[in-house]
Amino acid sequence: MATTRMRKDGTVTIPADLRRRFGLDNGTLVVAEAREDGVLVKAVEREAPAADHRRRLLEETNRAYAALRSDPVVWEEVLAERAIWDVANLDGLDETESWSDEGERIATTAGPNDDASPR
Repeated sequence: MATTRMRKDGTVTIPADLRRRFGLDNGTLVVAEAREDGVLVKAVEREAPAADHRRRLLEETNRAYAALRSDPVVWEEVLAERAIWDVANLDGLDETESWSDEGERIATTAGPNDDASPR
């Protein structure tokens, strides 16, 4: 067991042998947990930074999307580009056709100038 002293600002130095043993490098995130008999300081599990990265990515994406939506001119440009891609995504397919997961044509629904019966 190693002994260390807490500084005025609350900083505690983890002894070098323990840092090496547990792979605690400069910048390693640690969490301090209250325990009945004291405080436990341990490294944050490796999955937490990925979750934090995901959260930050989604927050930044949401902010960027909100910025697009808040500018009517830019938003109209986005919608116009989406319309172009929607046509391109059909890749020559008839938008009134329906297909099964196995790739079989199962029906053709009525287009704007057709009757409503499937063919």
